[in-house]
Amino acid sequence: HETDQFIFFHVGAGFRSKLDYGSGLFHIRMKIPEKKTEGIVTCFYLTSAPDNQEPGNHFELDFEFLGTNGTVQTNVYDYDGGHREQSFKLPFDPSQDFHTYGILWNPSQIV
Repeated sequence: HETDQFIFFHVGAGFRSKLDYGSGLFHIRMKIPEKKTEGIVTCFYLTSAPDNQEPGNHFELDFEFLGTNGTVQTNVYDYDGGHREQSFKLPFDPSQDFHTYGILWNPSQIV
């Protein structure tokens, strides 16, 4: 009896501030892989989750690139609850050049 196995890789880099931020403009300049990368999600996110611990009542803002076709999915987690996903087809190919992606976060909005 043969079973399907899915392997997911988390490869990347990150940084953590010594200060807490309640708002700001956070941006990154990135280029997603142009080759098929099944099982790998290229993303940019902000999180309040502590390092090497289960999140537990955390906040998170995500940009996740789904595959290599220019689809990006966003999500907002509030006290570990997400389910606010929105997917967008970008009007350009994010694998052909570096582009700047940003999150504007302040007390009245997330853009």
